[in-house]
Amino acid sequence: MKKYIFLLLQCCLLNSIYSQDYIHANWNLGKDSVDIIVYQTNTPENIIYTVPEEVQKGVFSEPLNYLDQLIEHLVSWTNDNFLKVKSIHDWIVCNIPYDVEAYNNREIKIEQPWITLRFRTAVCGGYAKLFEYMVKKAGFECYYVSGYTKGRGIYTIQPVGVFVRHAWNCVKINDIWYLVDTTWNAGYVNSNKFTFLYSTKYFLADPSIFIKRHYPQSPGFQLLDEYVSINDFRNM
Repeated sequence: MKKYIFLLLQCCLLNSIYSQDYIHANWNLGKDSVDIIVYQTNTPENIIYTVPEEVQKGVFSEPLNYLDQLIEHLVSWTNDNFLKVKSIHDWIVCNIPYDVEAYNNREIKIEQPWITLRFRTAVCGGYAKLFEYMVKKAGFECYYVSGYTKGRGIYTIQPVGVFVRHAWNCVKINDIWYLVDTTWNAGYVNSNKFTFLYSTKYFLADPSIFIKRHYPQSPGFQLLDEYVSINDFRNM
């Protein structure tokens, strides 16, 4: 009976993501574009290596007492809002390893910033929640985005067998919205082992490229003029 109810809920979920009975709009429509290539450096900002030792250690042992100090350190060195957000992104992807064991054992921890910091590990939801919290505290609008990527594994949605749950962020910088995936910028998993490999490929990503591997449940987070359906996504 429980299995039947679970499958029924999954089917309802799939019907909701296939439905087009909602309004799609590009939040950036009519806004001037900004050259963000200069921020996609594939090199972390030096500021993340100058965090005071007390703060760097304290944020993992007592995150409630030290997280605000860490954020202040990461953003106070520059007036460039893009660099402020990048500094937060860089610190997260260079300090939080992916929790392969928890993912494989279906033991994902509560996706709250202080939990992620206390255990010093996370899966996609933990990365996205931490990034959201930190950039909001730094004064930026930011959303946690739930959606799907393509693949097969423990969390593949059945009966489709192609879409895997994923989470990332949408952040507003200088009145324009951008897409960020800290999880995929942190590194990669191979043979059940996580390896740090810093990247900015999914930092301020081009929405037309991002959509090929990220499908948000809420259509506004596509940041595209034309709506991409779930079937379009599947075939990309």
